Amino acid sequence: MAALKAGDVLTLGAVGSPLKDSAIERQRHGPIRVIWGLHADMFDLSLRQRFLNASFAIAPQMDRMGVRLTDPAGVFAKAKILSLVSDAVVPGDIQIMGDGTPVVLMRDHQPTGGYPRIATIASMDIDRFAQLRPGAPVAFQSINVDHAHQLLRSGAP
Repeated sequence: MAALKAGDVLTLGAVGSPLKDSAIERQRHGPIRVIWGLHADMFDLSLRQRFLNASFAIAPQMDRMGVRLTDPAGVFAKAKILSLVSDAVVPGDIQIMGDGTPVVLMRDHQPTGGYPRIATIASMDIDRFAQLRPGAPVAFQSINVDHAHQLLRSGAP
């Protein structure tokens, strides 16, 4: 989306009418885009593929520091090497806890973490992710850094 300029005309729908713009609907309901994380190579290719194909949900355990995800398919139940020496983390990092629970770090996260980070939510999707409520389904789509930069420069949802 481009910034509004003087002379732009906004078309409004009736109060309570559903949004029909497909780009807005894709942004609201599409998969959360991620970039493979610092420790993605610690998870074998088949596990990373299961991560992208699985359906997670927002767990009730959430706050401004992090959001736990339910993992009904048990994607990370048998994952190994789930504890590391602590190092810096960033908002959107998806840590896989020692028990296999995925946790998305939010804007007020701790400064370091000692769990592997399989992926990081792309900055253009972190606010959309933060608006999801407990029980909401979550799917992830992998993009590369160049694609994320293109999306940011274009202002695309």
